[in-house]
Amino acid sequence: MLRVARAVAGLEGVSLICVGEGPLHPEGEQIVFRGPVPHGDVPEMLSAADVFVLPTLSEGSCNAIIEAMACGLPVVTSWGEFNDDLVDETVSIRVDPMDVAAIRRATMALRDDTALRSRLAAAALARAEQFDIDRRAQRILSWMDSKIERR
Repeated sequence: MLRVARAVAGLEGVSLICVGEGPLHPEGEQIVFRGPVPHGDVPEMLSAADVFVLPTLSEGSCNAIIEAMACGLPVVTSWGEFNDDLVDETVSIRVDPMDVAAIRRATMALRDDTALRSRLAAAALARAEQFDIDRRAQRILSWMDSKIERR
């Protein structure tokens, strides 16, 4: 969170809403830190945002990214194989998670280019459907059925 706070510091028209627990609590004029919130409140908070930024270091199949995409948010997140199953250039801008300047550039690009933001947002919403739990469960059951039938 602190890298993101540094990345957006002083950016006109950009505010940061931070949600979650942990020892780091970003502060500043542009920052609202909510701490942990009930899971049911997450969609409402995400829907108040224009962009989702999570430059994670290693969190694979991140539910937070899936939830953000399901709310139609373009994503700024990390390069790394751990994110390859969730995001690509059609739904996100991927950055070196330790590069504050890159996080800032990606945030500015989405702030300044409404067409890019809209295109990534629409693709993110469509991509999130792939991760619908009912659809995932059905695919797993279908796969299991195909294995049983082969025996």
